Amino acid sequence: MSTRPTSATAPSTQAAIEQPLSRDDVFHLLQNARRRGVVRYLSECDDDSVYEMRDIATQVAAWENDKPIAQLTSDERQRVYISL
Repeated sequence: MSTRPTSATAPSTQAAIEQPLSRDDVFHLLQNARRRGVVRYLSECDDDSVYEMRDIATQVAAWENDKPIAQLTSDERQRVYISL
């Protein structure tokens, strides 16, 4: 199961302490279709890739609007970017 850092310590002074996510937390995070789109995007990418939020939001917007990236409007991209 995935882990998440806690806010108990500052990452700049000490390594983040990680806790496993509860099953309820996982289901809560994945109840949103856009978040599931992000997981899909990340699962389809090369593990050594650097992920830019702009690129993730663009691909998720393309899936949501059922159109190629080149045909997305600025508003379609921006709506997804802001919500993520």
